[in-house]
Amino acid sequence: AELALVKLDPIKKTLAHYQPTIAKLVPKHIDASQLMRVVWTALTATPKLADCTPVSIVRATVQAAMLGLIPNDGRGLAYLIPYKRWDPTLRKDVMEAQFQPGYRGLEALAYQSGAVRSIRGRAVHDGDRFDYEDGLVQILRHRAAPAPAVDATGAEVRALTHAFAVAAITNGDPVAEVMERWELDYIMRKSQAWQGAEKEWDGKPPRRDSPWHTWYPRMAIKTVIKRLTKNLPVATDRMMPLSRAIELDDQAESGGVQILAVPSAAGNAIADIVRVDHSFGTP
Repeated sequence: AELALVKLDPIKKTLAHYQPTIAKLVPKHIDASQLMRVVWTALTATPKLADCTPVSIVRATVQAAMLGLIPNDGRGLAYLIPYKRWDPTLRKDVMEAQFQPGYRGLEALAYQSGAVRSIRGRAVHDGDRFDYEDGLVQILRHRAAPAPAVDATGAEVRALTHAFAVAAITNGDPVAEVMERWELDYIMRKSQAWQGAEKEWDGKPPRRDSPWHTWYPRMAIKTVIKRLTKNLPVATDRMMPLSRAIELDDQAESGGVQILAVPSAAGNAIADIVRVDHSFGTP
Protein backbone atom coordinates (compact mmCIF):
# COMPACT_ATOMS: atom_id res chain seq x y z
CA ALA A 1 0.00 0.00 0.00
CA GLU A 2 2.87 2.36 0.82
CA LEU A 3 4.51 1.64 -2.55
CA ALA A 4 1.21 2.38 -4.31
CA LEU A 5 0.98 5.77 -2.60
CA VAL A 6 4.53 6.59 -3.71
CA LYS A 7 3.61 5.73 -7.32
CA LEU A 8 0.44 7.83 -7.12
CA ASP A 9 2.09 10.91 -5.64
CA PRO A 10 3.40 12.39 -8.93
CA ILE A 11 0.05 11.68 -10.57
CA LYS A 12 -1.80 13.45 -7.76
CA LYS A 13 0.48 16.49 -8.07
CA THR A 14 0.07 16.61 -11.85
CA LEU A 15 -3.73 16.40 -11.61
CA ALA A 16 -3.78 19.15 -8.98
CA HIS A 17 -1.60 21.34 -11.20
CA TYR A 18 -4.00 21.08 -14.15
CA GLN A 19 -7.30 21.05 -12.24
CA PRO A 20 -8.03 24.80 -12.81
CA THR A 21 -7.53 24.35 -16.56
CA ILE A 22 -9.63 21.19 -16.66
CA ALA A 23 -12.40 23.09 -14.84
CA LYS A 24 -12.57 25.50 -17.80
CA LEU A 25 -13.26 22.63 -20.19
CA VAL A 26 -16.11 20.79 -18.49
CA PRO A 27 -19.70 21.45 -19.63
CA LYS A 28 -21.97 23.33 -17.23
CA HIS A 29 -23.72 20.15 -16.05
CA ILE A 30 -20.43 18.61 -14.85
CA ASP A 31 -18.83 19.47 -11.50
CA ALA A 32 -15.07 19.62 -12.09
CA SER A 33 -14.34 18.71 -8.47
CA GLN A 34 -16.53 15.63 -8.79
CA LEU A 35 -14.72 14.64 -11.97
CA MET A 36 -11.34 14.87 -10.22
CA ARG A 37 -12.61 12.85 -7.24
CA VAL A 38 -13.87 10.09 -9.52
CA VAL A 39 -10.57 10.01 -11.43
CA TRP A 40 -8.64 9.75 -8.17
CA THR A 41 -10.89 6.92 -6.97
CA ALA A 42 -10.29 5.11 -10.27
CA LEU A 43 -6.53 5.46 -9.81
CA THR A 44 -6.60 3.98 -6.32
CA ALA A 45 -8.97 1.18 -7.36
CA THR A 46 -7.09 0.21 -10.55
CA PRO A 47 -3.43 -0.53 -9.76
CA LYS A 48 -2.36 -0.56 -13.42
CA LEU A 49 -3.48 3.04 -13.85
CA ALA A 50 -0.90 3.97 -11.22
CA ASP A 51 1.76 2.62 -13.61
CA CYS A 52 0.68 5.06 -16.33
CA THR A 53 2.52 8.30 -17.06
CA PRO A 54 1.01 11.26 -15.17
CA VAL A 55 0.68 13.23 -18.41
CA SER A 56 -1.31 10.45 -20.08
CA ILE A 57 -3.74 10.41 -17.13
CA VAL A 58 -4.22 14.17 -17.36
CA ARG A 59 -4.68 13.88 -21.12
CA ALA A 60 -7.35 11.22 -20.69
CA THR A 61 -9.06 13.29 -17.98
CA VAL A 62 -9.13 16.29 -20.32
CA GLN A 63 -10.82 14.17 -22.99
CA ALA A 64 -13.47 13.15 -20.46
CA ALA A 65 -13.94 16.74 -19.33
CA MET A 66 -14.46 18.10 -22.83
CA LEU A 67 -17.04 15.44 -23.68
CA GLY A 68 -18.84 15.73 -20.35
CA LEU A 69 -18.50 12.01 -19.65
CA ILE A 70 -17.36 11.20 -16.11
CA PRO A 71 -15.24 8.03 -16.33
CA ASN A 72 -15.23 5.02 -14.03
CA ASP A 73 -18.19 6.18 -11.94
CA GLY A 74 -20.23 2.99 -12.27
CA ARG A 75 -22.65 4.28 -14.91
CA GLY A 76 -20.66 2.94 -17.86
CA LEU A 77 -20.39 6.33 -19.60
CA ALA A 78 -16.62 6.22 -20.04
CA TYR A 79 -13.43 4.67 -18.74
CA LEU A 80 -9.77 5.43 -18.17
CA ILE A 81 -7.97 2.31 -19.38
CA PRO A 82 -4.24 1.51 -19.06
CA TYR A 83 -2.51 0.46 -22.27
CA LYS A 84 1.02 -0.81 -22.80
CA ARG A 85 2.48 0.87 -25.88
CA TRP A 86 5.85 0.61 -27.59
CA ASP A 87 7.46 4.03 -27.60
CA PRO A 88 9.83 4.37 -30.58
CA THR A 89 11.52 7.44 -29.04
CA LEU A 90 12.29 5.83 -25.69
CA ARG A 91 12.67 2.41 -27.35
CA LYS A 92 10.74 0.66 -24.62
CA ASP A 93 7.20 -0.17 -23.57
CA VAL A 94 5.38 2.53 -21.61
CA MET A 95 2.07 2.41 -19.80
CA GLU A 96 -0.36 5.13 -20.86
CA ALA A 97 -3.93 5.88 -19.81
CA GLN A 98 -6.43 6.21 -22.63
CA PHE A 99 -9.92 7.66 -22.51
CA GLN A 100 -12.59 5.38 -23.97
CA PRO A 101 -16.34 6.01 -24.05
CA GLY A 102 -18.69 3.25 -22.97
CA TYR A 103 -21.75 2.40 -24.99
CA ARG A 104 -23.93 4.33 -22.54
CA GLY A 105 -21.72 7.37 -23.11
CA LEU A 106 -22.22 7.12 -26.87
CA GLU A 107 -25.97 6.86 -26.31
CA ALA A 108 -25.89 9.97 -24.10
CA LEU A 109 -23.94 11.97 -26.69
CA ALA A 110 -26.31 10.86 -29.44
CA TYR A 111 -29.26 12.15 -27.38
CA GLN A 112 -27.46 15.45 -26.77
CA SER A 113 -26.82 15.88 -30.48
CA GLY A 114 -30.54 16.18 -31.17
CA ALA A 115 -30.17 13.78 -34.12
CA VAL A 116 -32.16 11.04 -32.38
CA ARG A 117 -35.22 10.82 -30.17
CA SER A 118 -34.09 7.49 -28.75
CA ILE A 119 -31.18 5.11 -29.20
CA ARG A 120 -30.22 1.85 -27.55
CA GLY A 121 -28.00 -1.16 -28.07
CA ARG A 122 -28.53 -4.74 -26.99
CA ALA A 123 -26.73 -8.07 -27.05
CA VAL A 124 -28.45 -11.21 -28.32
CA HIS A 125 -27.52 -14.49 -26.67
CA ASP A 126 -28.03 -18.14 -27.46
CA GLY A 127 -31.60 -19.05 -26.51
CA ASP A 128 -33.05 -15.59 -27.22
CA ARG A 129 -35.68 -15.11 -29.90
CA PHE A 130 -34.26 -12.80 -32.56
CA ASP A 131 -35.60 -11.88 -36.01
CA TYR A 132 -34.23 -9.25 -38.38
CA GLU A 133 -35.28 -8.31 -41.90
CA ASP A 134 -33.63 -5.55 -43.90
CA GLY A 135 -35.13 -3.65 -46.80
CA LEU A 136 -37.13 -0.49 -47.43
CA VAL A 137 -38.67 -1.21 -44.03
CA GLN A 138 -36.49 -2.76 -41.35
CA ILE A 139 -38.09 -5.28 -39.01
CA LEU A 140 -36.29 -6.25 -35.82
CA ARG A 141 -37.66 -8.28 -32.93
CA HIS A 142 -35.76 -9.45 -29.88
CA ARG A 143 -37.11 -11.35 -26.91
CA ALA A 144 -34.48 -12.29 -24.34
CA ALA A 145 -34.66 -15.72 -22.75
CA PRO A 146 -35.45 -15.68 -19.01
CA ALA A 147 -32.16 -17.35 -18.05
CA PRO A 148 -29.26 -14.96 -17.24
CA ALA A 149 -27.01 -14.21 -20.20
CA VAL A 150 -23.98 -13.14 -18.12
CA ASP A 151 -22.82 -13.77 -14.58
CA ALA A 152 -21.96 -11.25 -11.88
CA THR A 153 -18.49 -10.68 -13.39
CA GLY A 154 -19.86 -9.95 -16.86
CA ALA A 155 -18.71 -13.29 -18.29
CA GLU A 156 -21.01 -14.98 -20.79
CA VAL A 157 -23.26 -17.73 -19.48
CA ARG A 158 -25.11 -18.01 -22.79
CA ALA A 159 -23.00 -17.35 -25.89
CA LEU A 160 -23.48 -13.99 -27.57
CA THR A 161 -24.68 -14.45 -31.15
CA HIS A 162 -25.48 -10.90 -32.33
CA ALA A 163 -25.43 -7.30 -31.19
CA PHE A 164 -27.83 -4.67 -32.48
CA ALA A 165 -28.57 -0.98 -32.13
CA VAL A 166 -31.75 0.90 -32.97
CA ALA A 167 -32.42 4.63 -33.13
CA ALA A 168 -35.42 6.82 -33.79
CA ILE A 169 -34.17 9.65 -36.02
CA THR A 170 -35.55 13.04 -35.01
CA ASN A 171 -36.66 13.93 -38.51
CA GLY A 172 -36.76 10.53 -40.16
CA ASP A 173 -37.55 6.86 -39.92
CA PRO A 174 -36.17 4.49 -37.28
CA VAL A 175 -32.89 2.82 -38.22
CA ALA A 176 -31.25 -0.38 -37.04
CA GLU A 177 -27.82 -1.97 -37.27
CA VAL A 178 -27.11 -5.65 -36.64
CA MET A 179 -23.75 -7.39 -36.33
CA GLU A 180 -23.11 -11.12 -36.09
CA ARG A 181 -20.62 -12.72 -33.71
CA TRP A 182 -18.04 -13.32 -36.43
CA GLU A 183 -18.04 -9.60 -37.32
CA LEU A 184 -17.57 -8.62 -33.69
CA ASP A 185 -14.77 -11.15 -33.25
CA TYR A 186 -13.03 -9.81 -36.36
CA ILE A 187 -13.05 -6.27 -34.93
CA MET A 188 -11.96 -7.59 -31.53
CA ARG A 189 -8.92 -9.33 -33.02
CA LYS A 190 -7.85 -6.07 -34.71
CA SER A 191 -7.88 -4.30 -31.33
CA GLN A 192 -4.39 -3.53 -30.04
CA ALA A 193 -5.66 -3.96 -26.48
CA TRP A 194 -6.90 -7.48 -27.25
CA GLN A 195 -3.71 -8.37 -29.11
CA GLY A 196 -1.53 -7.09 -26.28
CA ALA A 197 -3.50 -9.05 -23.67
CA GLU A 198 -3.04 -12.23 -25.72
CA LYS A 199 0.76 -11.94 -25.76
CA GLU A 200 3.27 -13.31 -23.30
CA TRP A 201 5.27 -10.53 -21.62
CA ASP A 202 8.65 -11.21 -20.00
CA GLY A 203 7.94 -14.93 -19.96
CA LYS A 204 4.63 -14.44 -18.16
CA PRO A 205 1.40 -16.01 -19.50
CA PRO A 206 -1.07 -13.81 -21.44
CA ARG A 207 -2.94 -11.39 -19.16
CA ARG A 208 -6.23 -11.61 -21.09
CA ASP A 209 -7.44 -8.52 -19.22
CA SER A 210 -8.41 -6.18 -22.08
CA PRO A 211 -11.96 -4.76 -22.22
CA TRP A 212 -12.74 -7.32 -24.91
CA HIS A 213 -11.72 -10.10 -22.53
CA THR A 214 -13.52 -8.81 -19.46
CA TRP A 215 -16.52 -6.97 -20.94
CA TYR A 216 -17.22 -8.69 -24.26
CA PRO A 217 -21.01 -8.04 -24.31
CA ARG A 218 -20.49 -4.34 -23.50
CA MET A 219 -17.81 -4.02 -26.16
CA ALA A 220 -20.06 -5.75 -28.68
CA ILE A 221 -22.89 -3.31 -27.94
CA LYS A 222 -20.53 -0.33 -28.19
CA THR A 223 -19.20 -1.60 -31.52
CA VAL A 224 -22.62 -1.85 -33.12
CA ILE A 225 -23.69 1.55 -31.70
CA LYS A 226 -20.55 3.08 -33.23
CA ARG A 227 -21.46 1.64 -36.60
CA LEU A 228 -25.02 2.93 -36.31
CA THR A 229 -24.04 6.44 -35.17
CA LYS A 230 -21.61 6.85 -38.05
CA ASN A 231 -24.67 6.72 -40.31
CA LEU A 232 -26.69 9.34 -38.42
CA PRO A 233 -27.41 12.67 -40.14
CA VAL A 234 -24.58 15.14 -39.65
CA ALA A 235 -26.43 18.45 -39.67
CA THR A 236 -25.09 20.57 -36.81
CA ASP A 237 -22.06 21.14 -34.64
CA ARG A 238 -23.95 19.33 -31.88
CA MET A 239 -22.82 16.08 -33.52
CA MET A 240 -19.16 16.92 -32.89
CA PRO A 241 -18.90 15.46 -29.35
CA LEU A 242 -20.30 12.13 -30.56
CA SER A 243 -17.98 12.08 -33.57
CA ARG A 244 -15.06 13.01 -31.32
CA ALA A 245 -15.84 10.24 -28.82
CA ILE A 246 -15.91 7.67 -31.64
CA GLU A 247 -12.64 9.03 -33.03
CA LEU A 248 -10.94 8.72 -29.63
CA ASP A 249 -12.25 5.19 -29.19
CA ASP A 250 -10.91 4.19 -32.61
CA GLN A 251 -7.51 5.70 -31.77
CA ALA A 252 -7.33 3.72 -28.52
CA GLU A 253 -8.43 0.47 -30.15
CA SER A 254 -5.83 0.87 -32.92
CA GLY A 255 -3.03 1.38 -30.39
CA GLY A 256 -2.33 4.96 -31.45
CA VAL A 257 -1.81 8.06 -29.35
CA GLN A 258 -5.01 9.96 -28.70
CA ILE A 259 -4.73 13.45 -30.12
CA LEU A 260 -6.07 16.30 -28.02
CA ALA A 261 -8.14 19.03 -29.63
CA VAL A 262 -8.37 21.71 -26.96
CA PRO A 263 -10.52 24.81 -27.54
CA SER A 264 -8.88 28.23 -27.43
CA ALA A 265 -10.72 29.00 -24.19
CA ALA A 266 -8.18 26.82 -22.41
CA GLY A 267 -5.40 29.18 -23.41
CA ASN A 268 -1.78 28.03 -23.32
CA ALA A 269 -1.99 26.48 -19.86
CA ILE A 270 -2.61 23.04 -21.30
CA ALA A 271 -0.26 23.23 -24.27
CA ASP A 272 2.29 20.89 -22.72
CA ILE A 273 -0.17 18.00 -22.57
CA VAL A 274 -1.53 18.54 -26.08
CA ARG A 275 1.72 17.32 -27.56
CA VAL A 276 2.98 13.80 -27.03
CA ASP A 277 4.85 14.05 -23.73
CA HIS A 278 6.94 11.21 -22.30
CA SER A 279 7.53 12.81 -18.90
CA PHE A 280 7.01 10.65 -15.85
CA GLY A 281 7.42 13.59 -13.50
CA THR A 282 5.34 16.54 -12.47
CA PRO A 283 5.16 20.06 -13.96
